[in-house]
Amino acid sequence: MADLIAIGYPDTTTAIQAEEEVQRLAKDRFTAEHLITTAPAVYEQYKAPVPSRFLFLAETTGLDGTKLSAAQTAVTKTPDQKLVSEASIVGDRETLKADAFIPAVMAVIYVLLLLYFKAIGGYRPIHIDAPAAAQKAS
Repeated sequence: MADLIAIGYPDTTTAIQAEEEVQRLAKDRFTAEHLITTAPAVYEQYKAPVPSRFLFLAETTGLDGTKLSAAQTAVTKTPDQKLVSEASIVGDRETLKADAFIPAVMAVIYVLLLLYFKAIGGYRPIHIDAPAAAQKAS
């Protein structure tokens, strides 16, 4: 199996775990940003005790998982629990928007490659051979 040297993971399992960690951090960031702007006091009550950090990404303090789970599963929600549940949904939606950006950029790159190859007259394979003079000499 090929090593994923570019991001420092020896196999696809750990690369998938890294992707999931980045998505979790993005959701935490978007959820926290929404709650900070709409209800800062509620954010202070529900924020995680320890901030999260991954590789080069900015440190973010999301919501405490147990408090968030209790707010989402409550049968009759308090106004604070409603705000926290709504912020979690907003975080999910913003993460999805960010994840959709990657394929959109890839599509633009492929279209640019298509236009480039069309402009130069099509794709032409390059043959790497020894020069003809050197072949005749041997």
